[in-house]
Amino acid sequence: MEIINKKTVFAIFAFVFLSLTFVSASSVTRSFSSANPEVCSALNVTLDVTVDGGDTFYIIDEIFPAGWNIINPTTGNTSHSGHIKWAVASGASSTQYSYLINTSCVTLGIHNFTGEYAFDDTILYNISGTNSVNVRDTQIPVITLVGSSSVSVEYGSSYTDAGATATDNVDGNLTSSITVTGSVNTSALGSYVLTFRVSDLSGNNATQVNRTVNVVDTTIPVISLLGSNPLNISFGGSYSEFGATATDAAWGNLTSSIVIVNSSVNTTRIGSYNVTYNVMDGSGNNATQVIRTVNVVNLVCQTTADTDVSNTVDLSELLVHLGKWNSGTLVGTSSQQNTEIAKTISFWKIGVGC
Repeated sequence: MEIINKKTVFAIFAFVFLSLTFVSASSVTRSFSSANPEVCSALNVTLDVTVDGGDTFYIIDEIFPAGWNIINPTTGNTSHSGHIKWAVASGASSTQYSYLINTSCVTLGIHNFTGEYAFDDTILYNISGTNSVNVRDTQIPVITLVGSSSVSVEYGSSYTDAGATATDNVDGNLTSSITVTGSVNTSALGSYVLTFRVSDLSGNNATQVNRTVNVVDTTIPVISLLGSNPLNISFGGSYSEFGATATDAAWGNLTSSIVIVNSSVNTTRIGSYNVTYNVMDGSGNNATQVIRTVNVVNLVCQTTADTDVSNTVDLSELLVHLGKWNSGTLVGTSSQQNTEIAKTISFWKIGVGC
């Protein structure tokens, strides 16, 4: 075995000592504006450069996550894809560098930064400090109704909702994931609320959106007359109301609510009179007014023996003649008056159904 002499030991010790004295005390430390940045957002990265008094130059090579894009490199050199670099050839002093970068718009979770630096000793060191961020998605999806937030549908008809769409900054189109609660009963008047909800893959719930569906009744009732129209009644007789029925799609049988105005019918005066029928449903819809024409007439028949229509008179004329005859004011001799009255009566037979 070869024995190492004292001179050899001293030389080795001196080499190690000198080597140690050339190890740089300068450093580069990284920090972030947020340890949990939002997906697809701007992140500020800072590099603090501390220069020991014995160092005069340095180089820094920062490596950021793949797919991320530098927004503002400030003084950094970005000619090498995925890297941002700084270099000082002489007169190095402590300083601070920063740059702005866009976080991933696709991938959530932990993303790492790496990089190296060297000072006068030319030894490469890893950049210290924080070297990773946790990209999160805290933005909620957005629901947009198709159509109006308040719609009306007719009572008794069918209702199909127009739906809604949903989008998310990370997950994209979430329309198929929308859930709808609530229902619409078109067989019952009133307002119904449909609620639209959705959440993204990160568990962010959208602000729920509501649509109000109003089941309304705009259909008018229908009035149907009972009895004849027009209706003929005898002069001097009485008028009996046959009435009418009324139905409505939403409110059913409204017959008892019909308003009949027949006060104009005067059976002591020959002529035509209108009887009106009106009704309104519970929604305020007025039916189309129905009118019955009531004719007050002489229900008399001319005798078959008489073929001279010029000799016919109506009942009112007969009554006038009889009145004048009774009061003695009928024109002509007594014989002429008797002949006139007899002729008038013989020409007509008063009655119904003759």
